[in-house]
Amino acid sequence: MAANDLILSIDIGAWSIKVGEFENSPDGLLMKQFGYAEYSAQMSDDNRPSLVKKALEKVLSQKNFTAKKVFLSLSSQLAFIRFVKLPPIDENEERVKQIVEFEAKQHVPFDMNEVIWDYQLIGTGDELDVMFVVIKNEIVEQITEAVEELGLRVQLVDVASSTCYNAARVNRIGDDNCAMVLSIGSRCSNLIFADGDLFFSRNIPIAGYAISQQISKEFGIGIDEAEELKQRHGFVALGGAYEEPESEVAATISKIVRNVMTRLHGEVSRSINIYRSQQKGNKPIKLFLAGGSSIMAFTETFFQDKLRLDVEYLNPFQGIKLGPDVDRSFLAERAHQFSEVIGMALRVSVCPVEISLIPEKYKDRDSFIAKKPFFYFSAVIAVLIPLVFLAGSKSQRSYYDAEIKRHKKEVSEKSSILSRINQYDKRKNILKANYESLKKTFENKYSSIEVIRGIEEWAPAGLWVTEIEPIKGDIKAFTDRASGGASSAPEEEVEQGGSRGRMRRMRERLAKENSGIVVAGQGSQVSGFVIRGYFVNSSSDKSIDDILYTYISNLTLRGNQQKKIFQEDGKLTKINNFNESRTYKNLSDFEIQVALYNPIGTK
Repeated sequence: MAANDLILSIDIGAWSIKVGEFENSPDGLLMKQFGYAEYSAQMSDDNRPSLVKKALEKVLSQKNFTAKKVFLSLSSQLAFIRFVKLPPIDENEERVKQIVEFEAKQHVPFDMNEVIWDYQLIGTGDELDVMFVVIKNEIVEQITEAVEELGLRVQLVDVASSTCYNAARVNRIGDDNCAMVLSIGSRCSNLIFADGDLFFSRNIPIAGYAISQQISKEFGIGIDEAEELKQRHGFVALGGAYEEPESEVAATISKIVRNVMTRLHGEVSRSINIYRSQQKGNKPIKLFLAGGSSIMAFTETFFQDKLRLDVEYLNPFQGIKLGPDVDRSFLAERAHQFSEVIGMALRVSVCPVEISLIPEKYKDRDSFIAKKPFFYFSAVIAVLIPLVFLAGSKSQRSYYDAEIKRHKKEVSEKSSILSRINQYDKRKNILKANYESLKKTFENKYSSIEVIRGIEEWAPAGLWVTEIEPIKGDIKAFTDRASGGASSAPEEEVEQGGSRGRMRRMRERLAKENSGIVVAGQGSQVSGFVIRGYFVNSSSDKSIDDILYTYISNLTLRGNQQKKIFQEDGKLTKINNFNESRTYKNLSDFEIQVALYNPIGTK
């Protein structure tokens, strides 16, 4: 496999550096080889870049690594990590980003221009938390530049707490029950909760270096000598009555180790309470140990007695294949220190937690590198195009002339065909217009029949229609006709009682109606009808105006139940006029205006 297809996963710890070369094969993640080196001095802000470069250079010289792409995991001690509950939010990505940025500014104790930060949404449904990871831009750039000075290219930067969690989850830790991973490093310990979809972590500033400090203070020696004594004699003293070792130095160191571990246990217990109360997490039922300072004798027994949980060491290699060049015996001694290396390598695929702390200038560089082949290809094409045209212009000239002559003939023939097509298209449009006109006439025929059928079907007994006059164009709310009827009666007659009193009331009703255009008919369209006739009232209970209004109600309400024909608005379909005969009792003439929903005829 090409070197560009390999990944170099590097964990930058506070005491040592761990490296693994991985190949993402079809059968899964394969570790081809690994390396380990401790720093030559105690790490500080001033010497961090030089120590990282020297240690990494030592590992690279010992192993034949060919990978150039680097995934980098940094100690959680260098980062600020905070878990915050979010207010209820929708799934709009832009809205989520705005809320997260606001929360970050509230909780990050640094100027946002001086840091690199990223976040991870945790949980599902209404219970949604966000994890902020913030680190000084200067720290990331120093370490990244130190790595790249050795000919490598950093493509991803993460922190130990999230990479260790990814390594635990790939080994199915936390799938069924809540479990903890306690990675005891040199300067800090990472406590990680894996609880289904929930994830929580705390950085505890109690680790192996705290033990070395206490030994240095107790024996009055330097920190390097104290570290050597710790590695040679260190173990966790057993509680209660037990036989102390013969060496007084070993006995003293074991008690120091137990005191520091007791403080660490207190922070673990406190973290469990925080997780359960604030994060609403489940009770942990198992603890996994990891990290370089976790291998002191009886550490497993100590936490098992204190926490009353099952305790075992984390094996991050269960889901990883090992290449033939891997020194398995040496790896077994250091396996507990490689959870971050494995978790970082897993980022070649999708992981539960994906934090990216790569500086912007490296993002821009990687983007440019990804586009560089296209730039080269474009430049080559830009040079070749004029050369091709220049070289082929003479030899192709005669060919192009012949082709032009042939195409001109084809264009002439096809132009003639196009002219005929246009003629047929015009004839088609004429036929289509005629068809639409005939179709409209056919539809109007049946519309007129429906109107007449409705007028006859709902006419009360004794009503005789003598005239149906179409109204063309617009229909107004009040139709001012020559036969105005009600408007032509003398005022003194109107003021009398009986039918004339009803005429007055009807005139008052008509006077309240507006006269604006309310139904528009265009051109020769019929928008409604005026119905005139006579009515013989044989009923002594109902007046003529009541019978006529009942007739209009039947036309517009009952008659329209299946198909809308007449407008139901009383300003449009209405009684224009009625007059009771002075000569013949119970005989009246009337005039009714009906407005159509859909005008009849063509525009």
